[in-house]
Amino acid sequence: MERLQISSNLRSGRYIALLVGLVALFILIRSWEETQTVIVCGVLVAIAGFLYYLHDKAKTVEFDEGSMYISRKDVTETVPLAAIYSIKLTMTQVNDRNLWKIKYLNSNGEKSAVRFLPRRDAFEAFKKAVQEKNGSVDIKNWSHSLDFDQ
Repeated sequence: MERLQISSNLRSGRYIALLVGLVALFILIRSWEETQTVIVCGVLVAIAGFLYYLHDKAKTVEFDEGSMYISRKDVTETVPLAAIYSIKLTMTQVNDRNLWKIKYLNSNGEKSAVRFLPRRDAFEAFKKAVQEKNGSVDIKNWSHSLDFDQ
């Protein structure tokens, strides 16, 4: 089985944030004498920078029949599906889609987690594959406001 990507591709959003930031910076430089414009453009540059940072550090999550792969820029972590002990819906939403949190034991036996925005088509197949490898996995398809483990 080939690798299937279960996370949405968010890294391309950094280019939109970069474009907004550059336009705001250009307007800021051209309108340096107008106080209101400087404030608005300064805030836009700061927000665009923060959004660029968030999109740049987004992870790609893939899986095949035996492992899950978490890629960050140039580093890929391989996690056996049997090491996953929790798949949980969070209350955090992006464009009316919820983030999910996967908890697993890393290669050192320490508890780790990854949050991502799933692609609907492959995510159900991923949950089934994890259940086949680890029958005791805790899959929660719901979340509530008193759940502080987001």
